[in-house]
Amino acid sequence: MIHLYIMRHTETEWNVAKRMQGRGDSPITERGYQLAQELHDKMADLEFDKVYASPMFRAQETARIAFGDRYDITVDDRLAEMDFGDLDGAHMPTVKETMPELADALWVHPENYVPLGNGETYEQLMARTKDFLDYIANQYSEFEGEDEPDVNVAVVSHSVLLHSFWTVIEELPVKLFRGRSPVKQCSITHAVYFGGRWHLVCYGK
Repeated sequence: MIHLYIMRHTETEWNVAKRMQGRGDSPITERGYQLAQELHDKMADLEFDKVYASPMFRAQETARIAFGDRYDITVDDRLAEMDFGDLDGAHMPTVKETMPELADALWVHPENYVPLGNGETYEQLMARTKDFLDYIANQYSEFEGEDEPDVNVAVVSHSVLLHSFWTVIEELPVKLFRGRSPVKQCSITHAVYFGGRWHLVCYGK
């Protein structure tokens, strides 16, 4: 059986300031380093066959603290945070106040969302998420049976990516993309692959 453990990166200054990071980055806070160390301790008893991280610094640094003393970390562009285009770095409360229709599409009705600038649609995000999930399933397909040895894969990614993993695994339409609350920093989402499909075990624990 393939076990996929997907973690959100740790706390950053833009998280605290309620800014949309997207493809931007900001420094990790002191609390963020503490959360990453707690994630390290929480995952210490598990052995992993592969560790992946988003190309964003905040995800790579979280992965380094949580796993870097035991494993090499593979950076995969498919795990990058959603590209918000011209909204990267924007203050979320200000977006809600000054662009209410856009904010409604972005956070409530994603089926209506049209990105500003060269940003990414939800459909594009879900397509690369599915591509990554298919890749992991194909890489370890010989272990997918319930009676086969377990394979453990760790992923350090982002908040909107966690929504995308959930939506794709549950085979939900894009309009339900925002149907769950955002996960906390350094939380763990667990999915398993067997019987030819992914199954969600827990979300954001």
